[in-house]
Amino acid sequence: MSKISHLMQLLLTLQHKKFTTASELAETLNVDKKTIYRYINNLNLADIPIHTKKGRYGGFYIDEEFYMKPPKLTLEELHAILAAEEILGCNSIFPFKKDFKNAIIKVRTTCIEEHEELNNIYKNHKFDLNKLGNELSLDEKIEYINASMDKGRSLNIRCFSESKNEIRESIIDPYNLIYKDGEWFVICYCHEKNEVEVLKLSRICEFKIINFIFIKPRDFSLKEYLKNQWGIFSGDKTLVKIRFNDSLSKFIKEIKWCPNQVIEDGKNGGLILSLFLDDIGDIKSWVLGFGGEAEVLEPKSLRKEIEEEINKLIKFYK
Repeated sequence: MSKISHLMQLLLTLQHKKFTTASELAETLNVDKKTIYRYINNLNLADIPIHTKKGRYGGFYIDEEFYMKPPKLTLEELHAILAAEEILGCNSIFPFKKDFKNAIIKVRTTCIEEHEELNNIYKNHKFDLNKLGNELSLDEKIEYINASMDKGRSLNIRCFSESKNEIRESIIDPYNLIYKDGEWFVICYCHEKNEVEVLKLSRICEFKIINFIFIKPRDFSLKEYLKNQWGIFSGDKTLVKIRFNDSLSKFIKEIKWCPNQVIEDGKNGGLILSLFLDDIGDIKSWVLGFGGEAEVLEPKSLRKEIEEEINKLIKFYK
């Protein structure tokens, strides 16, 4: 990520959080604390009112009067963007489809939901904005998250699940609020799943602070958690997990199969290779090439396809 992107991410985080520390900012931006202090100095030189609180519980905050407003789109500009999204989204050979999708997400997050008239137009177009969680403004959502973290109270939320195409209700304990690549995310403990997860604020449509008291575990490290969540902030990717036997462990570890790969030791020997992929169309043949030395654990759809392929082979050789 470029320095300008880092500065924008840092500025937006400070704008929407009442107070934050150098350590939290360093974990979010994946840089060291010296770099954070240098960035703060750069912003101060640009006359942006960021203040430093020194001492054991020190950190940074920004003047409440300072606010960086998103650009306002005209009706004609919005029509142009929506038309381009529909045309280019259906074009299978458009080389920048992924980048264009990310750009649309950023426009939606920073512009559309802030304007009631534009909101209604967008709602009646290709997407159902209510399902995507825009009943509340971005500022209102962030206020709920910050209030929940300040008071140590859990949140009852309703969140749209794009993969299941449904609204789910759950109780969460928000640990951190972060801004990544044009989107706001909340890192939280989900009572329903009994695990820490990442949720997009744009997917959450209702908040209610409840009387459940929570304390963020002392051993929870945002930096370590984000390190293990590669790919989660870069769009809709598919997680593929493959278990390899001991005989292939050395070979798998020696090669960089994917920029975002994670390799873990298996519980009963061997190892597990995890990959986040945009397209899993070619991986079936690759896995089958290892024969009985490799087993697909996730996703279930890929596992099913390989099972069907194996059954075909059994019929041929029976």
